[in-house]
Amino acid sequence: MIDVFIYFSDIIKIGKVDDLIKATNAELNIIKIADKRQIAKYRNETDALLITDYENHQDLMGGVEDISFFNKIIVIDEVDQTNTDNILYLKTRSIETEIQSVLNDFLIQYYSDKEFASIPTKNIQEETFYGCDFYLKLSEKKHIKILNAKASFPEGTLQSYLLKGINHLHVRGCDFRKISEKSNIQVLQTRREFEEPNSIEALHTLILDIGFDEKVIQMTKVLHRDMEEKFSNRFMKKLFVRFKSLEGDYLYNHSFLTSVVALEVGRKFTWMTPESKEKIYLASVLHDLGHSKKENALKESSTLEKLNLLPSSDREDILNHPLKFANHLSQIESLHSDIIKMVKDHHGIHSENAYPRAISPNEINLIFALFVISHEFSVALYTADFDLNQINSILAELNQKFDKGNYKKILPEFNETILDVFFKEDAA
Repeated sequence: MIDVFIYFSDIIKIGKVDDLIKATNAELNIIKIADKRQIAKYRNETDALLITDYENHQDLMGGVEDISFFNKIIVIDEVDQTNTDNILYLKTRSIETEIQSVLNDFLIQYYSDKEFASIPTKNIQEETFYGCDFYLKLSEKKHIKILNAKASFPEGTLQSYLLKGINHLHVRGCDFRKISEKSNIQVLQTRREFEEPNSIEALHTLILDIGFDEKVIQMTKVLHRDMEEKFSNRFMKKLFVRFKSLEGDYLYNHSFLTSVVALEVGRKFTWMTPESKEKIYLASVLHDLGHSKKENALKESSTLEKLNLLPSSDREDILNHPLKFANHLSQIESLHSDIIKMVKDHHGIHSENAYPRAISPNEINLIFALFVISHEFSVALYTADFDLNQINSILAELNQKFDKGNYKKILPEFNETILDVFFKEDAA
């Protein structure tokens, strides 16, 4: 089997490329990564292909990561570069029409000297003549022929195989070309029509690889489901839909990471009741949905001096979103006031750069303190591009900034958790 690494900083693009290549008629082990350090973690002693963009490829070429083991590298970007024996450049605008063709050409060459090629059963069409024999793999050394080259699979045959757990059939390596020539375009069209790109998987994988407990990821899924069931309010339902639609954007990513960080740290506190978890999760999901433009979430942590230089529409969107949105949320009878306060005042912690107003440590409870510190850590982590070398300096800044009141009560457990998550393997 071939390992296909999909590596982009934009996890939406990871999901789109993953969606496109899954329809290829070959058995592929697709590895979605959003951080270059994951390459070494998932490297196997198998043949491998890398799909990335120009900036990340250049970064890998000049970095310490070993990428010499890749049989082929496909670079997708709007750059004019000359193809080499193992590096192929594709324009972003043409990937939907060319990625499968490029991948099939690679696979044809790859399988040409292999005894067998593995084909996903679901990608094979019934009553279609492929012009090659099909085999069932019994062991590494034993294959039995189940279909003659002059025949086709009768209706219902492949479905019965799938029900029996036979997810892959095999053809001779030299016959893979015949399979690729009859690529199941219908599979690709069906995926495009009915499925969204599964980009969020890449974010989950990155968070797990950093060291966060998978139980916390599962906790967020359960909390989200429970919250959707709990709130029948039409406005809240629209907010959940909007949050889901932002998967892959910074607004979604840092909000989700905030919830994971806070819930991970919260496991150390006896006061972290189910109700407190709900408050933390909802505050994480809702706090930036007041932005009219999702792109403004990237600018909101700037100084007031820089914000005042923005176009008036952006400036007003950023400076007004906490209070304006909190006022809307206050109309929802069943929404706890703690959640509304976290939405309204999460930018009030920046002293001279606070908005809509500065808040003091005496005004906040422990839940607010945990949420805000987790939020600031998540923003700093994204700003540092998940550079582990900057974790200690990020924590030092947080400890200096939040050294009073309930903030100070959170910090010991927060520091301990973050250092354990990010550096426990090094300590071992």
